[in-house]
Amino acid sequence: MKHLKTILRRAQFLSLGLCLAILSAGCSSVAVTRTVGLPGLTPLANAGQVKLVEEGKLVSQPYQLVGEVTVSQTYSQNGNQKPPSKGFSYKRMKEVAAAMGADGVIGVHLGMGSDPRAATALRSGLAVKWLAPGEAKRPVTKPFVVAVLPMAEDSKVPVEQAAATPALGKHPPAPSSTTAKADNQAGAWTAAIDSAVIEPLEIKGYYVLPPGSVTYKGGLEGARDLGDAELRSLGGDDAHFLLEVAVTSKAQANIIVGASAAVQVKTTLMDKATRKDIFQGSGTGEIYLGWLLNMMMDKHQMAAGIGAAVSLNALKPINETVETK
Repeated sequence: MKHLKTILRRAQFLSLGLCLAILSAGCSSVAVTRTVGLPGLTPLANAGQVKLVEEGKLVSQPYQLVGEVTVSQTYSQNGNQKPPSKGFSYKRMKEVAAAMGADGVIGVHLGMGSDPRAATALRSGLAVKWLAPGEAKRPVTKPFVVAVLPMAEDSKVPVEQAAATPALGKHPPAPSSTTAKADNQAGAWTAAIDSAVIEPLEIKGYYVLPPGSVTYKGGLEGARDLGDAELRSLGGDDAHFLLEVAVTSKAQANIIVGASAAVQVKTTLMDKATRKDIFQGSGTGEIYLGWLLNMMMDKHQMAAGIGAAVSLNALKPINETVETK
């Protein structure tokens, strides 16, 4: 993960969260949390020494993962308040990272909640310690980094039966126009799901790698059968978990002024080190769009994202709260 790629797809689904934030903003609360994956480091006396790198920017120095830091704000259902400013969030991130013994925060990104009953904005980053030349990394004692598997969505083929791609390291044949269209559709679904799970995972202390960190389309069952090196490559060495989101059913209803959609979703979180599932959840996402938005946006993508977020509600937090106000 030396080069955290700029991925614009996050914005495709964050737009839903932004709309919800505008509609439901009001009284708010700010929470600062952390997940300490490597305890026992000496805190930094000066938080100003912590180097912050936003997602998409090149990380040129070797680093050691230390933990995850999140600054979040949750809104109520009325009024019009704004999320914490970058300046506030970044200052608190540096302070918390310094207290953890980290001298850097990388991969910092903005996530928006996808639950229409509330609106949440959060900025999260990976707290790291820069390594000296030749210094070896240490394994974290509490894993927390999640890579999301691509999602194949086709109304004619159930997701769990979608064909796997060729083995890693082998070049697939040149795509036909039909395949390219299907890949674009699958990419849109993957982007929607990836962005939707940022908030429910990171609010509980996990960190979600950028979309595109995993391109393997064989699903968790296929991943379990990969060799050690191939499995380790999914999301890179920094990824501790793989998340699979599968649509189990879809429905929609059309009326004169718009349309509604309901999608049932199953989520599974697998530990790469043990190849075992540590969590499974299910949730239903429902959404209604007026006639204009119905023409512009995919209702099922949005509903699937909401369902994925809802399904992760039962996941146990692994973080600790540093500050609430």
